Amino acid sequence: VNLTTAEYTKLFNSLNGVLYPGGGVNKFTSGYAKSAKIFYDLALKAFDEGDYFPVWGTCMGFQELTALTSDRDVLTTCKGTGNKSYKLNFSKDYKSSRMFGKVPADILTDMATLPLTPNFHKYCLTPQNFTDDAKLKSFYKILSTNTDDDGMEFVSSMEGKKSKISNVHPCPNLQIQKMEFQSQTFAWCTTNTVKSSFFQPQMSFKLCFTTARRSQHKFASAEEERSALIYNYTPVYTGRTAPAQFEQCYFF
Repeated sequence: VNLTTAEYTKLFNSLNGVLYPGGGVNKFTSGYAKSAKIFYDLALKAFDEGDYFPVWGTCMGFQELTALTSDRDVLTTCKGTGNKSYKLNFSKDYKSSRMFGKVPADILTDMATLPLTPNFHKYCLTPQNFTDDAKLKSFYKILSTNTDDDGMEFVSSMEGKKSKISNVHPCPNLQIQKMEFQSQTFAWCTTNTVKSSFFQPQMSFKLCFTTARRSQHKFASAEEERSALIYNYTPVYTGRTAPAQFEQCYFF
């Protein structure tokens, strides 16, 4: 974060897509928000010009994209979504979506009947707030909702009607981490619950990568690409930190 607009534009033209990750920052004034807006605006401009640049938002990224699209805060405080997993309540046309259209039927059944999607957020987008906001309603279609422990229904996944923007509120990457901490024998378990738990984040990542491969953006040189890789930085083991939310962290 905190690069210049010119530097972000150069990165945009070099990358094949952008993922807005989870976290806890201000949706309007943080460096996260400012850089997210630059990529969002560039992506929409690219879509209009026939270019291909997918955008994916997860958890905090979901919240950020709602703010970028609506130009205001449309979220509601929700108390029942802290470290909770829920089943998905799919919308009627979810099978025609990019996100769920190619997911095997047995996995979809598990996702609709078992609590497989982990949630770690304090703010929610309710279906009513979505419907009441003309910008959100015209830009996205809701693919699924959840109901938290307090009975509040909230949007858990949606995607752009025309643009290649996908948005999920649960944290699929934390599903794998959660399984690692809870079971030392998960690798040998053959239950459908474990199978579907791992397929759910795999589905998200695969969609990101498959869509990104369609982008023709590239770095000006191999050296420039190597200089931008995450491998230039060393992750630090943080698994001993209490509570150990992340096994490794990067410090810049």
